[in-house]
Amino acid sequence: MTNFTSSEASSTRSRTIAYWVTTLILATECAVGGVMGALKLPAFIGIMERLGYPAYFMIILGVWYVLAGPALLVPRFARLKEWAYAGLVFTYTGAAASRLAVGDGAETLVAPIIFTGLTAASWALRPSDRRDLAAISAASSRSRTIAYWITTVLIALEWRLGACGTSCSYHTFERSWSTWTTRFTSWLSLASGRYRAR
Repeated sequence: MTNFTSSEASSTRSRTIAYWVTTLILATECAVGGVMGALKLPAFIGIMERLGYPAYFMIILGVWYVLAGPALLVPRFARLKEWAYAGLVFTYTGAAASRLAVGDGAETLVAPIIFTGLTAASWALRPSDRRDLAAISAASSRSRTIAYWITTVLIALEWRLGACGTSCSYHTFERSWSTWTTRFTSWLSLASGRYRAR
C-alpha cells in the first residue's frame, strides 16, 4: 500500500514539475517575444513584411502575447487561462500557416510547432485547481448548436475560397466575402430573434 501511494505521489510531483517547466517556458516566450514584437524591432518587421502583415499588427499581437504570459501564471482564473491557451495556439499555428502560405522552408516551422506542442503540454498537464471543468460540463446544447453552425459556416467558407484556387482575383474574393458576411449577418439576426422569442 505504501508503494502505491508513494508512486502516485511521485507521478503527481513529476506531472506538476512538467507543468511548471512548460508553462514557465511559454510565459517567458510570451514576455520576451511580445515585447520584442510590440517594439517593432527591425528583424521582426522584415518577417512581418515578408508574411504580408502590416507593421501595426506587431503591436496588437505583441500586447496580447505579453498579457498571455501572466494569465498562464496567476493562480485561479481558469477561464482566463483557457483563453490564453487558445490565443497561443492561434498565434503559433497562424505563424506556421503564414510561413507555409508564403513558401518559406520547413526550418521556419520548427519554432511554431515546438511552441504549439509546449502549449498543448502545459494545457494537458494543468493541476486540477487550474482547470475549469464545471464550465465545460455545464455547456448548454444551445451553445453547442451555435458553435456547430459557426464551425460549419467557416468550413464552408474555407472550402469555397479554397475551391477558387489561384484563378480567383482579390476582387472576386472581396465580392464573395461581402456577400458571405451579408448573408451570415442576416442569418445571425434571424437566429438571435428566434432564441429571444423562446
